[in-house]
Amino acid sequence: EINNKIDVLVILHPENLSLDTQYAIDQYVLSGGKVLIFVDPFLEIPSNQGIAQSNLDKLFGAWGIELVKDKVLLDRENALQVGNSQGYGRTSTKLNWLALSDNYINASDLITGDLNKIYAISAGAIKDNTDDNIDFISLLNTSVQTRLASFYETYNSSGLLRNFISDDTEYNIAARLSGKFTTAFPDKKNASHLTSGVEEAHIVVVADVDMLRDRFWARKQNFFGQEIIMQISDNFSLVSNAIDKLQGNTDLISLRSRKKVDYPFTVVDQLRKQAEARFLEEEEKLKSTLAATEQKILSLQQNQQDSNQLVLDKQQAAAINDYKLQMVKTRKQLRKVQHSLNTDI
Repeated sequence: EINNKIDVLVILHPENLSLDTQYAIDQYVLSGGKVLIFVDPFLEIPSNQGIAQSNLDKLFGAWGIELVKDKVLLDRENALQVGNSQGYGRTSTKLNWLALSDNYINASDLITGDLNKIYAISAGAIKDNTDDNIDFISLLNTSVQTRLASFYETYNSSGLLRNFISDDTEYNIAARLSGKFTTAFPDKKNASHLTSGVEEAHIVVVADVDMLRDRFWARKQNFFGQEIIMQISDNFSLVSNAIDKLQGNTDLISLRSRKKVDYPFTVVDQLRKQAEARFLEEEEKLKSTLAATEQKILSLQQNQQDSNQLVLDKQQAAAINDYKLQMVKTRKQLRKVQHSLNTDI
């Protein structure tokens, strides 16, 4: 049972909740409850039980929404630039880590109106299947340069970039629902059972749990022996604002959210994306040449073994030597391409 006197019910990464627990949530919502829910199609750091996915399928179905299963969002427009271990100062584009700002944060809603930047990490997509009795308001959304992908595809970041084809669809990452909902448990017969809402309920659903991890909203710094927290995104403010809004207390929202603290170098970001695209294409060609050359050397050596030759003849030795020189040259070209990635920038 969930007491309907609770101001706001917060649910984080619900993992295989029992039907009794889901029923308690259902009845709390129908009594006019206020709920903030974070679910995730793939939590990058799983819980102690090792369950990476969370969902509330039965309840979501009754509320008119759906979290797309087993798929995370890739967004070419909002992809985050992250440091790359292959070279000092070099960054790479991580399509499943998103930095949302401007048009992708709902500026007209009190929860998100003053937010500047939200990091969404392997976020999911929320589908709107609501009827006319329920208001569905998108709070965070992707660009149209987006597609859904299995999380396991994200292990190959360069492959995703090379082969990226957009769905030309804008997806919801977070949404606010309000209205009088109907029960997800119509077969219940107990005397206190509510079949439909007696008061208007309010629900905020966010399809990402990783965004709550410290590293995606705060940076800890030592200041004369004292640890201070520097806010690097508005992820914390999103949670605070949602709770304040659901409680009906909006006074503190403008204090927690500051407008335009981040001014991105959009021209530089675009140059980086273009340079990376060229780098990946040229790198792939050089790697193919390198692999083909290595295969030719192996083939010559295999022919030697098959013919039981103890010593290579002059022609074979010269061919292998030429291929080895070609390998050295290709490797030099590959290093040159990698070092020249930031030239335009």
